[in-house]
Amino acid sequence: MQVVELNVLTGQTTTRDYTPDELAAIQAAQSIPAAPLICTPFQIRAALTQQGLRAQVEAAVAASTDQTIKDAWQYAQQFVENDKFITQMAAALGKSQADIHALFQFAVTLAP
Repeated sequence: MQVVELNVLTGQTTTRDYTPDELAAIQAAQSIPAAPLICTPFQIRAALTQQGLRAQVEAAVAASTDQTIKDAWQYAQQFVENDKFITQMAAALGKSQADIHALFQFAVTLAP
């Protein structure tokens, strides 16, 4: 892999191979996981409604014997993509991490 360098004083460009350390730094930067997406209760509920999933989620919450899940759904001030509650709901509904990520990507675009 090569890099083009520009000398801002002379305007000349040179091409050279990346050093092993530079390649390692690039690869490390590319493997850093993105921060989990966070949305408001309104955003997650609106996204679920628009994608036809809200009734399923609310039924799963209602059917749960875990009071913490019920409290989280009703009182959470934010929903975090990789939260244990979200992971449990996803599993209960047969949804993958990719499905959840897509839902959160959509949810964060919704106002307010």
